[in-house]
Amino acid sequence: MNKYKFVPLLCLLVLDSKSIYAGDKNNFNLSLEKLSRISLDSPATLTSLSEKDIPSSITTISHQQIQETSARSLDELLEFHVPGYQRHAQAFNTYQVSNRGFVGNGQFLLLVNGKRMSEHSQHSSIMERDLTALGDIDEIKVIRGSAAAIYGHGALNMVISIKTMNSRTFEGTKMKFSAGVTEEFLNGELSFGYKWKADQGVYLFAGLTDYQGAKLENSPVFFGVSGTKFQGRAISATNTTGYAISNDYQNAGDKLAIKLHGQLDIGDFSVWARYTRGGKRFATRIDSYEQLNSSITQQYEVAYEQATINLDYKKFFNKHWMTDFSVGYDMTEGLRRQGSTFLNDSFDETYREDQILAKLLIRNEQFEHQSFAMGAEFSYERFGLEPFRVSDAPVRYASFFLRFSEIDQGKRIEPWSAITVSGLFEHQWKVTDSVSFLTNLRIDARDHIELMYSPRFGVTYDLGSNDTFNFIISRSNKIPDAPLIRKQTIQGGDEFTPTTNDTVELKWNRNWERNISTLFSIYGQQREFTDWNSTKLQETQIGIARQWGLEFELSYHGEKLDISLSHQFNKLIDLKLNDPDTISIVSSQPNGFGDDLNILHNNISKLNIRYQFTRQLSGLITYVRYWGSPGSAGFHDFTNDRFAGGNSNNPSVRAIDNIDPYAFSESADYLQASINWNILKNTKIGIHGNYLLGFIDDNYNKRGFSHNGYYRTHAPAFNFQLSHKF
Repeated sequence: MNKYKFVPLLCLLVLDSKSIYAGDKNNFNLSLEKLSRISLDSPATLTSLSEKDIPSSITTISHQQIQETSARSLDELLEFHVPGYQRHAQAFNTYQVSNRGFVGNGQFLLLVNGKRMSEHSQHSSIMERDLTALGDIDEIKVIRGSAAAIYGHGALNMVISIKTMNSRTFEGTKMKFSAGVTEEFLNGELSFGYKWKADQGVYLFAGLTDYQGAKLENSPVFFGVSGTKFQGRAISATNTTGYAISNDYQNAGDKLAIKLHGQLDIGDFSVWARYTRGGKRFATRIDSYEQLNSSITQQYEVAYEQATINLDYKKFFNKHWMTDFSVGYDMTEGLRRQGSTFLNDSFDETYREDQILAKLLIRNEQFEHQSFAMGAEFSYERFGLEPFRVSDAPVRYASFFLRFSEIDQGKRIEPWSAITVSGLFEHQWKVTDSVSFLTNLRIDARDHIELMYSPRFGVTYDLGSNDTFNFIISRSNKIPDAPLIRKQTIQGGDEFTPTTNDTVELKWNRNWERNISTLFSIYGQQREFTDWNSTKLQETQIGIARQWGLEFELSYHGEKLDISLSHQFNKLIDLKLNDPDTISIVSSQPNGFGDDLNILHNNISKLNIRYQFTRQLSGLITYVRYWGSPGSAGFHDFTNDRFAGGNSNNPSVRAIDNIDPYAFSESADYLQASINWNILKNTKIGIHGNYLLGFIDDNYNKRGFSHNGYYRTHAPAFNFQLSHKF
């Protein structure tokens, strides 16, 4: 336990500091209630800081935007509104997310009211994202880029921070119903808020969704390439596969998706509880269907359940000192069911993990030019537990399947635990009226993992009301899933060395006029890359990747018209492999094919236009363009070349006659439109269209879901909403 000795040392150093800052002088005149509402709830810093000085690019989505959008899930909402946010269907898993060149649900964190909801067993940040019931969400803030200095390992390139409604932000009773046509679903929500004193009240929310999705005839799957398979069967790029694949975005197990949330506020105390159940069926690689019995072609799905309870205590002792303490417990169960390519049968991968998480933060804002915050976290996690509800199958992990029996001789997996102790520190120094520094350091000590350091240093140069420049340097860490750590521990291996990502970013924010602003960011990253090792049947570190990117945002806010435009460009510089003979599914660039990352779209553009026609009537148009995936095309060329000699066990195409341009290089274009009408004072209706360009050509709505060119087209569809507040 020697690695934990840094915690008292860190606290001693912080307590000895004489550098304390009050932030904005105007804060001195605020009441304690108003003081508690300033940037303490910013997910990117521990101390209060004006928005333009925060050393991160942040997207904020308000409750009104959430209610007016055509999005049928949190994933769709973020894809529509967050610059650079990309959503990918996967061949052996549910939807994955990418941003700034990082692909995968383990590359970012999902928070609810500041509490980490991501798990460490297998699927990481899959909770919440597929749910249609969004009425309990007050606001979403998305940090684009590393936030490990605040949240520790896993916050490599993004943090999604959800803030829920409570008795202070919602009073009354509200009912909402929505239904989808073509992509079929029924959704019902009930919200209730009651406040019996100014600082005391209760908030309750319930949401149920029956999501059948779009039928295969409306959302077909295509091969993407033409040629002859090793088995000798000819396939055509533009023909549908013909297999009995599940509906697009259909609920796992045909079960209702559920979200329940309740919060009690009593002065400085608040306690909230949350339960979610969700998951989706997905279409896997077509070659997997060819090797399976037709009776199990519907058995590809990922499901989860999560129950959480959390207690928060915030105390402002005066205008300068405050403390924030929280302690919570959550239980997460997961299931991945798929037809096996190893066995002529289907199998379930199941798991359950329990976590107790406690956090203490102390903040001081006293002197004019400096402030600091310090804190500590303690996490106790229990793995290998039998799930209660998601499945009656024995515990199995993807990273353990067919390997755990070698370790335990076929015996039941015995539960195990892990402890993480963390220290946090932040110091803010306003050197002059124009220049300020922000320094962060987080240290995480976790069982069987080398000590993790996550520093961040930011410099802000403020030229007044028009221009602000931020320069940020940071490091983030990533550790393997808990089963992989356990496997190495059982086998007597050394402590894991976490992989790191180093980022340098320069950001420029300019206010051109009262209602026009732009943000321009350029960043470079060097990260230690992990990839699937087919020999060890697990992810291992394969080398170091360098990449760079650009982000641009433009916002216009008028009396009736609001416009937001964004574009992100990301480019792989090189991927240097530890072993030159390594074959990586992440990129074929080291093997001489293509020059970028597989799956990733180098360019992505987003446009949102909202117009207020009358006080009662508004309209919203959202357009998203994925500009092609050249890395995927290179990977396919490499795969075809590698197996050109023939391999009966490999499903790749032996001879390519034609590549469907929509499979790799051409763009995907998603267009949504909404009309929202307040027909009465407290009654609203919404008419929403999704993926409308599909009425012109299905290929506008394509989304690739494998490394080999297969893709699915989303069905153009409508959904209708009716809500009333009593």
